[in-house]
Amino acid sequence: LCALDEACFHKTMDELKPRFQHILSERHYQIILAFDRGHLIGKAHLRWQKHGATLSDIAVFPEKQGQGFGTALITYCINLAL
Repeated sequence: LCALDEACFHKTMDELKPRFQHILSERHYQIILAFDRGHLIGKAHLRWQKHGATLSDIAVFPEKQGQGFGTALITYCINLAL
């Protein structure tokens, strides 16, 4: 997850590790992972709220962008939230 965010959001591992530790410890956060042939290629965060969810931090590795994976990931997350 850190490598994905580092590639997509230009953050450093030192910034990302504590952030993911916090997110993964929170009950109202969910990280949705996208795989292609068994390899992690993307992710999105869902933050569950009382009357819905917030979708954020959508990322697809640069070499996999432009192939519809991001659209599929967002579509999946919206349907899950509904």
